[in-house]
Amino acid sequence: RTNRWVIGALGILGFADAYLPAYTDRHDILTIGGESVRWLGVVLFAIGGALRIWPVFVLGRRFSGLVAIQPGHRLVTGGIYGVIRHPSYLGLFVNALGWGLAFRSVLGVVIAGGCGAVLRYLVDRLVQRRAGSEFPVGTLAINLSGSFVLGLLTGSALHHGVSATWLTVVGTGLIGAYTTFSTLTFDSVRLAEAGRWGVSLLNVAASIGLGLGAAALGLALGSTA
Repeated sequence: RTNRWVIGALGILGFADAYLPAYTDRHDILTIGGESVRWLGVVLFAIGGALRIWPVFVLGRRFSGLVAIQPGHRLVTGGIYGVIRHPSYLGLFVNALGWGLAFRSVLGVVIAGGCGAVLRYLVDRLVQRRAGSEFPVGTLAINLSGSFVLGLLTGSALHHGVSATWLTVVGTGLIGAYTTFSTLTFDSVRLAEAGRWGVSLLNVAASIGLGLGAAALGLALGSTA
């Protein structure tokens, strides 16, 4: 129940996303690309919408827009949940990104980055709650997935002609909002102050080592795909 503030945050982001991209497109302010970017946005918007509502049909009355375990809830691991752990949250992120790109709006992409920050919070809370450990598994999962996606984008830009603008906007803007170095350092200092030096050092080593590995894997896949 403590996650209900997310509704207000997403409401503000949603209102801004509904107005600003169309306004900037109409007046040609902070726009990127041409018609290909616009149509890519339309495709992403449709994919995000499908991902967003898919869980409603899978879970029915058990579906909740917030991270909450309801009485009698049984974890679903089949179907779409066997491929994507949180399809509704991913759909929200892709949907917001597609909307901004459909209007070729940099501000729209930045707002999608705000959705990425909210998504980071939700993923961290859910992963950490399931892990039930003092080790910050949620932050590690966020940074590893972000490192992988950034490596994938970089490989595509270097070897498949993806523009530097795309790399800057999506990589720096969106993935930059999703990942969090500050939380990594805060968690490590907090553990050290509590006398958990071993866990603190493990957190730093795992984040750097596995993060480099995830980025290298993404780079390799982006270079060859």
